[in-house]
Amino acid sequence: MLNKLIIFIILISSLFSQNKESSWLEIKLNSSSDSVSKNITAHDSSYFTIQIAAKKSFSEAYEMVQELNNQKIEAYIQKNENDFQFNYRVRFGYFSNRNNAERFLINLKELTNCECWIDRIEL
Repeated sequence: MLNKLIIFIILISSLFSQNKESSWLEIKLNSSSDSVSKNITAHDSSYFTIQIAAKKSFSEAYEMVQELNNQKIEAYIQKNENDFQFNYRVRFGYFSNRNNAERFLINLKELTNCECWIDRIEL
């Protein structure tokens, strides 16, 4: 009985010892991608992204993303459910319109030596 009482006290005390302050919710991380994501809102039905490559394995895609990140290119991996040969897409950016994506596309092609293209993503 004493063991159950001690466990109960520990559980109750942990509930009351948690920080209830919510100021941490207001922290905004500064990122160079702020200039990339031009005002995509919940009302938008689509956005544009640049596909840099498609890889067969996650490890290949991850290695490429690491290389791009080292060049200050904030790439990401997206799982491709439609193509069983190339399962992982390496992509860059979330653009609200095609013109913004095209400006970055030219530079990405030069930096990566890849045949990059723009994809429109429907939400």
